[in-house]
Amino acid sequence: MLLVVAELVANAIRHTAGPCALHLELLDHSIDVCVADPQPPQPRTPRTDGTGGLG
Repeated sequence: MLLVVAELVANAIRHTAGPCALHLELLDHSIDVCVADPQPPQPRTPRTDGTGGLG
């Protein structure tokens, strides 16, 4: 679980221009994880040099 949360937060930091919010909620048999950027997503051109942008 820690790896999943770390990856989600790292992606939010890498691919957004500003702050992000992490919300964790403990449910009966699971944990709800939400990483959000207050700005709506914007389309961008994928990079073909192997530095990301395709996922």
